[in-house]
Parts: sequence; C-alpha cells; structure tokens
Amino acid sequence: MYNKKLISLAYITLFSTCIYGKILSKDEVLKQKGTCDWKDCTGVNYYCKGDICAEYDFNSKSLEFPNNEGKMENYIVDTCSSTAISTGQCNSEKCTADSQCLSNKCENNHCAFNEITPVVFCQDIYRYNGTLIMEETEVYCGKPYGDSCKSDSECSSKYCFSGICEEERIHQYSFNEFKTLSKEEVLKLELCKDKNSCSDFPEYYCKDDICSQPNTQNYYSVEIPNKEGNLVNYIHESCTTGRIDSGECKNKKCSLDSQCLSNKCYKNHCAYNEVTPVVHCSSVSHYNTLLGSTSHKMKCGKAINDVCKSNSDCSTDYCGNDGICDYQPDHEGQFMSTIFIYVILGGCVIFLLPIGVCLCLCLKPKKNKESSEKSKDASADASAV
Repeated sequence: MYNKKLISLAYITLFSTCIYGKILSKDEVLKQKGTCDWKDCTGVNYYCKGDICAEYDFNSKSLEFPNNEGKMENYIVDTCSSTAISTGQCNSEKCTADSQCLSNKCENNHCAFNEITPVVFCQDIYRYNGTLIMEETEVYCGKPYGDSCKSDSECSSKYCFSGICEEERIHQYSFNEFKTLSKEEVLKLELCKDKNSCSDFPEYYCKDDICSQPNTQNYYSVEIPNKEGNLVNYIHESCTTGRIDSGECKNKKCSLDSQCLSNKCYKNHCAYNEVTPVVHCSSVSHYNTLLGSTSHKMKCGKAINDVCKSNSDCSTDYCGNDGICDYQPDHEGQFMSTIFIYVILGGCVIFLLPIGVCLCLCLKPKKNKESSEKSKDASADASAV
C-alpha cells in the first residue's frame, strides 16, 4: 500500500511537472539551495496547499494542485486583505466561492487572507556568506507579503513591518554601499573625476526629497526612510496602465497602493501616477560636438517607461517619439559627426592651402614689377626737373 502511494505521488509529480509546472513536497522545496551573484539569480517561489507545493510565476494569478485522487484543481493564489477589498484597492482575480481560493475565503468576489487557513508561500531569501560577490540563499515558508503578521518569523520574507509581511530586506555590502541623500545632494554629486575612464553611473529613487539607491539583488525595490527614520521597502518599477491592461507588464506584483513608490497599485502591478510621479535620478551625459568630449551630471525626473512631453520631463533627458521616457541614446553618432566635421575642415585646409600659396607667389612678382615701374617714373620725373 505504501509503495503504491509513493508510485502514485511520483507519477503525479512527473505528470504535473510536464504539464502544469513543478510540483514538490514542502520538504523538497525547503531543501532547495543555491548561490547567485548580484547580476544573476534563479528565484525559488512556491505556494503550498497542505504538504504539496506548486511553483509560482509572478505573472500567474492561479495555480493547479493535485487533489487526493491525483486530479489537478485550480486555485486563485492572488489574495488581498479585507481592508484592501473593502476600500476597492484589491485587483486580484475574482471568485464566487471559498473553494476557488487557496485561502479558502472569498470575500466580496475577491480571495481574502484567512487566519484559519493561512496561505503558505515559500521563497528564497539571501544570506550573506562573507564574500563581496556571492550570495547564498535559503528557502523559508510563511505568510506571503501583504498578509498580517506579528513577527518576522511568520513571513516568508522574514520581514514583518507595521503588522504586514513586506518584501525581503536586502542587506547592502561594501561593493554597493547603501546611501541615502537629499535630492539636492544627489544633484551635486561629482561624476567621472577620471576623464579617461568613467564608470560613475549612480541612480537614486526619491520620496519626499529623500533619495536612496535601489537594492542590488532585488533591483525592483528600494528602501527609503520615512519621517520617523525607519526604512520602508517600496516597489519602484512601474508600468503604464495601458501596458498593464494589455498584459505586457512583467514587474513585481503588489496588493496595496502603499507598496508602490508611485502609490498606485493597479491590477496587482505598480502603475505610474501623475498625482505622485516616481522621481528617478540618474547620470546624464552631454556631448560637446566641437571639442568631441563628454561631460556627466545628475538629473532627476520621471523614470524610464513613464509618460513624457519633452526631454526635460525625464531623468535620462530623453523623451522618445512615442511620448515615453527612454534610455539616453549613445553619442556614437555625434562622435562620428565630429570626426566628419574635422575631416571636412582638414580637407578644406589641404585643398585651399596650395591655392593660397600660389596666389601669394603670383601676386608678389606683380607687386615687385609695379614698384619697379613706379621707381623708374619717379627717376624720370626727377631728371626732367
């Protein structure tokens, strides 16, 4: 009997992996470990129902779990707090019955967090291993972000802030020292002191004139101190409502406006907000066509992919033809223009110089002849006198 159950579970796991995505037991999920550098890391994200866990993609609103008979059943995993639902801030997939929700609680057509059957989420969290580059990860299971909590240990991120599970706190190390500056200080930053080799491309996100650098590992988030001096984690990556409606937005999901730096959570994605626009500061280069040199300075404005009317609206100093802030074009074309100008000028000099020399040589004998004739005339006049 026991062997039959093992064979059945193995079959379900293999079948589900091929068709629906990876299905593991909670013990198997917790054993997953790995290392990643600050540029590349494969995340571990699972929702669990009992002891069975299904791999989660941040663009998914629902997952399928095998029931006791081995048949796959669909559950809505997008869940909101009762407060978010009652205030109209929940944009999760709609439900009509408790059984449709992983939390087993459908409230006003939205899946709500449930203390009786709390949603269990497993994720990898970073653990510093003593080097400046490599990070180790460990998997921890608990309540997903947005759910209520009393301590860090209740949350899958191990970070409970103001009674809510928040995104994981990322530690900053010496290779990317965490800096908080005023907006005025950011704009005064000296860039590229070494003119021969420039690698100064800092960027900051600001809230209420206080600016912080984005997290190194979880690049989509930034920690900015509030008025009490406590660090608050915000999702700074945002999309236009049009991209969200069309399904093009692949950024980190939100459940509350307060989780977004833009203060606008639209259909579970942070959206750009004209009332409280995201303020982004970045290094902008200015090319001197005449001298063929580039200078750098900090500029603050709307972030990349936000809507704009002119270059001055954007932190990159470049508003594309589609009315969207975009990366500043490189100066390769301008550099080639400078070379072309100098080539033309050089060609003109080479071409005109011989002509000028010839004219000088031709005019000089004529002048000497005229001088000689004037001298003869003068002598003749003197003799006549």
